[in-house]
Amino acid sequence: MRAALALAALLAIPAHADPVAAIEGVYKQRHVIEPASENRQIETEDIVEIVRYDDAHVYVRARLWFHDGSVCGISGIAGRE
Repeated sequence: MRAALALAALLAIPAHADPVAAIEGVYKQRHVIEPASENRQIETEDIVEIVRYDDAHVYVRARLWFHDGSVCGISGIAGRE
């Protein structure tokens, strides 16, 4: 969710401003999950990193945990159009 908001903010920034500076950083959120295979709660941390690659691109990496213990990750270079 935070990654989507950060990327949406990138699109809303005026062209003359530095769009990368507005969203660059590491975003973390801790929360509790309850995996189906275990009878206990586990504290996890979602992480989204946005790092300047060059003047027009950013490197994005995300690792997200879901309530049932599933995990999803994505990474790559994103550019503004």
